[in-house]
Amino acid sequence: MSSLTRLRSLARSSLVRAEHLCTTAGTDPSAQRRTGSNLFEVVGRLPNYGVGSRVYRASWAEKGYSPETHHWVVKRTLMRSKVVENMGELERGKAWGELLWKGQPTGQIKRITSGCKREWLPLPHS
Repeated sequence: MSSLTRLRSLARSSLVRAEHLCTTAGTDPSAQRRTGSNLFEVVGRLPNYGVGSRVYRASWAEKGYSPETHHWVVKRTLMRSKVVENMGELERGKAWGELLWKGQPTGQIKRITSGCKREWLPLPHS
């Protein structure tokens, strides 16, 4: 095996990547993770796994979009749990809903994208 191939395989190693993050950022790699909940953790805490609830992404609110006029209405969920060493149980799955954008419903039920991003929040009922 050539030295270049060997270096590439080492670079792909999570141990090397974690060590690189520690030396470049000067912090623990776990501290760099974004805090918050993914979509499946949010709907898992709601009755009926969130069906009928309204959820939005924090990044939308940070960009100035009002959660009242820019959110998803969850219509269907399919939940899965995955146990990962050192991280505990992770919530995963699929969710479908209707997007309300600029106060107008799209009229279509679509799969909710970016569900694993840790920036989802439930919208309180008004």
